[in-house]
Amino acid sequence: MTLYHIRVNETEVIERGIALLKEGDRGGFALYLKEIRRSSYLLASLLDVGASVYFHSPSEAVRKAARLLPRIAGMPTLAVYLFSWLGFSKRMLGEIESSDVYFTKEMETAEMVGDTERAFRARLDILYNRFMKAEFEALYRELQRITKEGSFSDDYDIQYMLAALETIMGRPKRSVDIAKAFLARPGLPKIQSSTMKEVLGFAMRMSGKIDEAFKLYLEATNELIEIGSAYACFPCAKALELSRLVKIGPVPRSTVKRCVKLAREAGGEWAAGAEAEALLLEDSAEASERVFESAQSYYRGYQPIEALTAGAVSAYLAWISDAPCFTKIIKFLRPLIRVYPHFRDDPILGEFMQGIEPLMEMGAVEAGFHGIRANLIGRFRLFVDDKEITTQAWGRKKAVLCLVYLLLSPKHRIPNDHLFYLLWPREKYGPRTRRWLYNLITTVRKNLGRPDLLTMKGDFYQLESVWTDLGEIENLIRLADSSREPAEKEGLLSRARELAMGELLPEFPYDRYIDEYRQYYERLRKKLTQK
Repeated sequence: MTLYHIRVNETEVIERGIALLKEGDRGGFALYLKEIRRSSYLLASLLDVGASVYFHSPSEAVRKAARLLPRIAGMPTLAVYLFSWLGFSKRMLGEIESSDVYFTKEMETAEMVGDTERAFRARLDILYNRFMKAEFEALYRELQRITKEGSFSDDYDIQYMLAALETIMGRPKRSVDIAKAFLARPGLPKIQSSTMKEVLGFAMRMSGKIDEAFKLYLEATNELIEIGSAYACFPCAKALELSRLVKIGPVPRSTVKRCVKLAREAGGEWAAGAEAEALLLEDSAEASERVFESAQSYYRGYQPIEALTAGAVSAYLAWISDAPCFTKIIKFLRPLIRVYPHFRDDPILGEFMQGIEPLMEMGAVEAGFHGIRANLIGRFRLFVDDKEITTQAWGRKKAVLCLVYLLLSPKHRIPNDHLFYLLWPREKYGPRTRRWLYNLITTVRKNLGRPDLLTMKGDFYQLESVWTDLGEIENLIRLADSSREPAEKEGLLSRARELAMGELLPEFPYDRYIDEYRQYYERLRKKLTQK
């Protein structure tokens, strides 16, 4: 392949590499990358970022992409790929707000070069991020606008989100109509038919047709197992919830084992796999603890529906077994039920949820707030159990940055390797250098005065019991979007506007990671002025 050929067909070179990645042909891709590197180091470096995304190494992808960004700033046909891969990497890391920034850049750049298909896909990725953040009302309005535009209204992702939203917003019959119409199309890929059956199963459950819901969940599970998808754990766990609560089924244990094996091999979907295993336990108290762990994992992983349903199941199992985790579970459920009010109408657990709602409110009043409270807007201030902590006395600037990054990050958790690269962008994470991060974490824990507030969960460092003004603004906007009462909506938005009066972390003016959140914060402020 000549240098001239590569220059003329840059897009073709990238697309050929992507095709090899999609096929899972690692050997073929490695040979192709080696060939491209001889003639164009830039294109090879760009494809290397894509490979990190496809091989589920988002921290590596972000680190490599950061070096390329300045080099492709004036090359829009290549920049769209880098922005897209950064958007997916940030989503995989749980940094949804930052993901939005890069998908928006991808969309705007694609529009600039006249690539309408890519611009639409980037727009869909932004909308899917809204789904993950539970911004349901705003998402529904945007999807309605797209369907009226007509050109992409039959797209699977649009139909999938619309069907799910109709059930979430209390209209399961509409969801059934959308899902059945889509499933009637000939020649659907199995991944599309099976995931749409999962959505239809949820609509059937909320319509009181439990037998049909169970059948659909089981069909979706078996279809996904057949194509080797670890996502099979999700409909499997939902079928097991029904089996446990209404004594329907059962789900064959062999099916559960195959799902869990796929999840472990893929390195993902482990929260659903863990829930499936937990629901097979005979002891309800033990099952409630384990299902609650999965509910928390769903929540941290931006899987909102699963977080609510698993949380409700764990609360019920804890209630009937008098398990000690019951109080923790109802505190967890309190903000979720406010965002999903129609789950109170669930034919299986709705009455139970209505019954424990007063306990949720009582617990919120009695418990108060204990943990980390941080003001990120205006002037950075940090409190632990209502005692102000002065970070200027810490002596290590990186320790303060480490804490700030965790406070900014959604769910206040960051993968270990990604946190390392944020703090030492030019170093390689390995057995020797990871000690640097551990020592820094020790410094943060010591200065917080409560080591239990900074934990290690799997491959993540995570802050526990956190309130930030930025997070509160997000929550108030989300609650306002879901409110049907004009007075309540305006009250929530007024509180959000009061919090959004200053700049985000002005003490840290030249930090790339913080700058991404400044862009996100400015979008929030703009949204508040438009409401």
